[in-house]
Amino acid sequence: MRKYLVTFLLSYNDKVYHDHTVGINMLAEDMEELFILIGNDVEADKLTSARIVRAVEGFGMVFDTYVPIKIGEFNEDDKPILVWQDDDYRFNHESTN
Repeated sequence: MRKYLVTFLLSYNDKVYHDHTVGINMLAEDMEELFILIGNDVEADKLTSARIVRAVEGFGMVFDTYVPIKIGEFNEDDKPILVWQDDDYRFNHESTN
C-alpha cells in the first residue's frame, strides 16, 4: 500500500472555500485505486466524506461538495511529493501578482 496526502477543495451551496482546503491521508495500491476511493464509489464516497468532516470539525466549516485538487505521495522520508494536481483549478485560481 502507498500513502497519499489528498488535498480537497470544499464548497457549500455553490460557494467555494478557495482560501481553505483540507488534506487527509489515504492508503491505496496505486493512483487508480486512490481515485476510486476518493469518490467514484458510493460507499467509498461516504467514508471519504466522513473523514473530511472529522478533519474540519472545530473550524465551523460546513460543506456539501468536495473535489480533490492536489495529491502527494509520501516518500521514504514520509514527506509528500506532488504527483497530481487539478491544473484547471490551479490555472483559474492562482494569483498573478
